[in-house]
Amino acid sequence: MKHIIEGFEYMPLTYYYLELLVSPGPRKEKYKSNPAMRELGEDAGGILTLPRASFFWIADGTSEESVLYDFSSRIFAQDLGLCYQKVALNEYKNKDIKLNLNIIIKKTFVEIENLWKERLKKRWDKLNESQQDQFINNLIHCGDNTRRRSWSSTFLGGFINYETMELMYFNAGDCGGFFNNLNDEMTLIIPNRKRIFIVIDCYPEDQYPICTLIRASDIEEKIGNEKNVKNFAFITDGNTNRSLNKLLYTLLEQNSIQSISYLLKRLRQKTYDDRAILFGSSLDY
Repeated sequence: MKHIIEGFEYMPLTYYYLELLVSPGPRKEKYKSNPAMRELGEDAGGILTLPRASFFWIADGTSEESVLYDFSSRIFAQDLGLCYQKVALNEYKNKDIKLNLNIIIKKTFVEIENLWKERLKKRWDKLNESQQDQFINNLIHCGDNTRRRSWSSTFLGGFINYETMELMYFNAGDCGGFFNNLNDEMTLIIPNRKRIFIVIDCYPEDQYPICTLIRASDIEEKIGNEKNVKNFAFITDGNTNRSLNKLLYTLLEQNSIQSISYLLKRLRQKTYDDRAILFGSSLDY
């Protein structure tokens, strides 16, 4: 519906109230006997609010993976978000093109792989010969004198367009969520098992280790596009001791997304895992 103020006709914009909750959980028993696995805070998230759209992301690094210098699943999850926001901002500034999440995600993957390659080279160059041997020994022996260490993370990133109330999101891994439209019809966002991996390999013929990002190539199949979104929420798997899928179906029985928000914020930390929750609600002006 068009509005008229002092003789000027305009289309009202819809803005969104966004809220991000991130909480590190207590460590599981197995971490007590292995200091290399005691890193907290592998769940991460972020919000980038701009005049025409808001970008958001949540990530969940794998808890069981160890730390090697400045390489870990916690850092990998954070780097995914930072690279996503950097690419998203650059794409947003180009007003001659329509925002394309498929392109943003592809560029994000290129950005983080280059970031880790540069970090690996800087680390390697600082080590003396003895320290370089120790670095290689910290990689897992995979046969044929090849060594590898890998880290993984879920990643859910997207944006909400204020002008169209259109929600675009990319989901790789066991994050999930839900949204409802202007007719209060609610839909689930189902988790999947397509986590993102980054690896450091050392081959006998190489002078130093190499870094590679491993991901599924079907990015477009993991992108959702929903219009007229009134409320939405995304959550990591640390929010329940049951499977996230079962939790979502249980919460879907509630009559309003406000009651779901209330329940999610007050879930007991039974899984001894980190958790992240991101909410968005429309505000009309």
